[in-house]
Parts: sequence; structure tokens; C-alpha cells
Amino acid sequence: MTGQSPTRALASFAARLSIDTIPKDVLWKARQLFADYVSTTAAAVREEPARALQRFAVAMGGSGARIIGTSLDVAPPWAALVNGAMGHMAEMDDTHRGTMSHPGDSLWATALALSNAQTSPAQFLTAVIAGYEVALRIGEAIMPDHYRRGWHTSGTIMEFGCAATASVLLGLDEQRTAWALGTAAAQASGNFAHLTERALTKAFNCGHAAKCGVIAALLA
Repeated sequence: MTGQSPTRALASFAARLSIDTIPKDVLWKARQLFADYVSTTAAAVREEPARALQRFAVAMGGSGARIIGTSLDVAPPWAALVNGAMGHMAEMDDTHRGTMSHPGDSLWATALALSNAQTSPAQFLTAVIAGYEVALRIGEAIMPDHYRRGWHTSGTIMEFGCAATASVLLGLDEQRTAWALGTAAAQASGNFAHLTERALTKAFNCGHAAKCGVIAALLA
């Protein structure tokens, strides 16, 4: 549409995406990335930073989503936070060189937090693929200056992808998806202050993005 804003264009793409239009090689790659995400996340479940986040999630109360590798059932935003952060702790997660980000940690964590017994594999994959497309297109548009200024793209741009993923899973229309993207933008954060020492904040950025995406879509 002529004159369509970038936000509206991305919202329209996510809201209209159908698994029938996704190339088979993309679906195959998505399945591979999911298997990679689960394995790297499970490897970190007993690390002390992971345990600290798990204790926090339980203390916040609520239920509806499972923390990977545990029997803990917590509220979806907190499951997204913990699972997203744990995905990055082993430093063996997927990496997109064009944006210098680790998208899978946040996107799969978001999808798992909002999926239930009624969520079909097709819905699950479509939602995450939408998230990859939205986040990485935004990232490509702002790189490399964004990175050089000290922003951690796994935190800053992934809020948008997670909001798109969550919107697809919740069945939001184009208008509500646009609202979710806007609320995601209001929460975007994450810098490279962790570079001088290996701190929890590096992995936290990935989980924070997932949590923000869940919250943005639920608010929309």
C-alpha cells in the first residue's frame, strides 16, 4: 500500500502470514532452529543465573507456562523471561550475523510461553517465522550504527520480533499487531555494559525481549 508506514507494513505481514505461503526450506530451517534452541536452553537450566531467574519467576506467582527443563509452571511473561535468558547462557545459540543478534532465544521462548494444547505445529512455526522476519528486517535497517553505539541487538530489536510472534499466536489482527509493535518499542532496551565482565545482564537481555513481546501482545 502506497504511503504505508514501516510499522503497519510489518504488522500486516505478521497478521497475514500463512504456513501455506512459507517455503519448505524455511520450515525445515525453523524446525532445526527450534531443536537447537531447546538443547542449548536445557543445558543451562542448573546454572546459578538460571536458578536465580527461576526463583524470581516462582516468587512472582501465576501459572500457565512451563520453564524448560523443570517442573515449574509460572505466568507466561516470566516463563518467557527465564526461557529466553537460559537460551543464551551456554553461548551456543543461533546467531544472525547481519544484525549480530541471537533471535532464537527470545522468539522460541515467546512462542512456548503462549502456546497450549490447542496450538497447532503450523501456528507455532508460523508465529516464530513471523517474529524472525520482523525482528531481523528492523535489525538490518539500523545496523551497523546501532551496534556501534553500544546497543545489544539481542535485546533491542528482539522485542519487535517477539511482539509479532505473540500477536500471531493470539490471533491479533493487523491493527492490534501494530499496537503490540508500538508497545514493544516502548520497552526496547539492552546495552553492552556487560562486555567488561560476563554478567547475567547479557542473557537477561534475551529474556527481557521475550517477556516484553508477550506483555505487548497481551496488552494489544
